[in-house]
Amino acid sequence: MRLLGVMAGLAVVAAALWLATGRRAAPKLPPAVTPAVSAPVATNSGEPLALPVPMTPYEERRSDLIEKRSALVRRLQETAAGPVSCSWPEELDTLDLTPRGNAEAVVPALVSGVIAPEAYAYGIRRVRWFVRADPPLAKTFRLVAESTRDANGSWRTFWK
Repeated sequence: MRLLGVMAGLAVVAAALWLATGRRAAPKLPPAVTPAVSAPVATNSGEPLALPVPMTPYEERRSDLIEKRSALVRRLQETAAGPVSCSWPEELDTLDLTPRGNAEAVVPALVSGVIAPEAYAYGIRRVRWFVRADPPLAKTFRLVAESTRDANGSWRTFWK
């Protein structure tokens, strides 16, 4: 009877060791490629390339508008009153511009020469004008004016 108790105890200890260390895993084989799905393309280092994340409808529209509006930005850069820095805010009908030089002289010239005749055709209904802030905050901008298109099709500039 004692022998049976010792053998049962050894069996329990062996089972506990086996559970603690885990079973030895069989060597993993590479997954088989099915005929309908091709293997991912790999880079030179052998790592698979990341798939591009699909864009949302808003991101697609914004990207298309920015591409189409590049002609307007080139025209703004080429005017005698330019050049300007351009950025596209989240609102699709808005354009943010930072003129180089005296904003009080440049903004009216750009509004009458380029913005009023061309911007609405590109879906722009509002232009915000920024200037660089004072030297202690050299990388920040300050809103100085906003040009909007009214119901009659006229562009009005409001100075802040």
